[in-house]
Amino acid sequence: MAPDDTTPPEAGRPRPTRVWRWASALAQALIVVVIGETGVQLELARQAEEQRALVLAHVAGVRARLETELNSTLYLSSGLVAFASARADLLDVARVNDLLSALYKTGRNVRNIVIAPDNRVKWVYPLAGNERVIGLYYPDNP
Repeated sequence: MAPDDTTPPEAGRPRPTRVWRWASALAQALIVVVIGETGVQLELARQAEEQRALVLAHVAGVRARLETELNSTLYLSSGLVAFASARADLLDVARVNDLLSALYKTGRNVRNIVIAPDNRVKWVYPLAGNERVIGLYYPDNP
């Protein structure tokens, strides 16, 4: 009998059970890594969405404040136009100055107020610093 015949054929190779254990451990580790990475990606997406919602809420608040300021100024000017149109015959210097003073104090973003019947400036409030505007004809002003 030759010495080669006595050695089992598996002696030089790893046993299949050992290979399967390593392959199984590697597969499990890979699955854990993939699940962990998926969890991290989901958390990052959730945080980004939360940040987007916070920014959107802030921008919506700013928009609401801007709309409020703009609308209040536009309503003041609309009221002035309506009053001046309805009471054009009653407009005198004292009444107009009282009206413009009240509107000026009400509108926080108003720098000055002008009444210009037929596109010619007749009244301005406050008058100080705006005297040269009196008599200005808008179509002649580029």
